Amino acid sequence: HYGKGHIETADIINNLGSVATHVGDYAKAQKYYKQALVIFENYYSKGHIKTANTINNLGNVANALDDYTTAQEYYKQALELFEGHYGKGHIATANTINNLGNVANALVDYTTAQEYYKQALALFEGHYGKGHIETANTINNLGSVAIHVGDYSTAQEYLQQALAMYEGHYGKGHIETATTIHNLGEVAIHVSDY
Repeated sequence: HYGKGHIETADIINNLGSVATHVGDYAKAQKYYKQALVIFENYYSKGHIKTANTINNLGNVANALDDYTTAQEYYKQALELFEGHYGKGHIATANTINNLGNVANALVDYTTAQEYYKQALALFEGHYGKGHIETANTINNLGSVAIHVGDYSTAQEYLQQALAMYEGHYGKGHIETATTIHNLGEVAIHVSDY
């Protein structure tokens, strides 16, 4: 009815990309997102929010495929578009900054990861408050980075904060709580506090 280049077709293709992502078929998701992106860029512009979301989705897929350099490129493009559309304090901006931290962490660029996580943390705290799970996750990420760079006292502080938040949110038996306790144990071993 609409044709291959119509915006309704792009929305459907983009949704197929989301479905493929949710079932773990990242190669298919990537194909769908790239098709949708071409149509969105032709129909709207390279700076439109649908374009930004699709670029961010391509970053998520590349990240899931362990193609961190490509993910980083997509996330940087998406961040620029989100900041231009929403501003620097929006939650989409915060999520993309956090994603850039995750990619930098995976690329063993801990200084950059730490910078991104600190930016994301400030935005999450401003948007959600200090007790939200996204805030806890970012604090936990900062603790993990501190472990990697050997700053165990800072790691311990971050991980203890995250643990208290996870226990409050999930309870003591959740995997996030257990993982954080494990990471605190790793810190204790490094500082010979066992």
